[in-house]
Amino acid sequence: MDNKKTIEFWKVLLIVMLGFIMVNITLIAERLEELIRLQELNAQQSITIKYDRMSHQTMQMLDAYTTSKINEPQIKEAVVKEINKPEKSKESKKVVKKKTTSNKDHGKWYKVRALLTAYCPCQSCSEGHGRNTATGKLATEGRTIAVDPSKIPYGTKVKIDGHTYVAEDCGGMVNGYHIDVYFSSHDKVNSFGKKYKTIYIERR
Repeated sequence: MDNKKTIEFWKVLLIVMLGFIMVNITLIAERLEELIRLQELNAQQSITIKYDRMSHQTMQMLDAYTTSKINEPQIKEAVVKEINKPEKSKESKKVVKKKTTSNKDHGKWYKVRALLTAYCPCQSCSEGHGRNTATGKLATEGRTIAVDPSKIPYGTKVKIDGHTYVAEDCGGMVNGYHIDVYFSSHDKVNSFGKKYKTIYIERR
């Protein structure tokens, strides 16, 4: 009786083990099938990407091939070249930064935002100095401007609306980037008024 029980036990154990093995084999087979499908899918995607990279010229050559306009070796060579072209890395693309305009971009000139006023040789404007300037030169319309010499040294050229003036005078109320433009009459001074503009100053 003991031998029969032992044999029955081993039979049951063998059946259980075989069942466990079969379950594992089934799982492994399913996993292999899944891996094969993934590999096939990746291969299809790779082919699609390479196909998309073909240039318009190559597609024209393929079309010409179907209509027997050129021979097969030329088509194959062109397709192989297009497919084997190295993809451009996004990291290798140079980022072109927009250059901002600075004062130094104008070479010998730099630009500032300045207050512009006007004066003439009358008593009200020149306080009795007439056309006499701080540099000893006679003030001349179209050339002479009064400046703050700590900001714009005497003799410096200044462009205002495309016209070039010379810093030849100063004024008690002219401080910082304040330009007092000389005119020959008070009417022109009143007409000029007071304004803010971008001017270009000679770099010295």
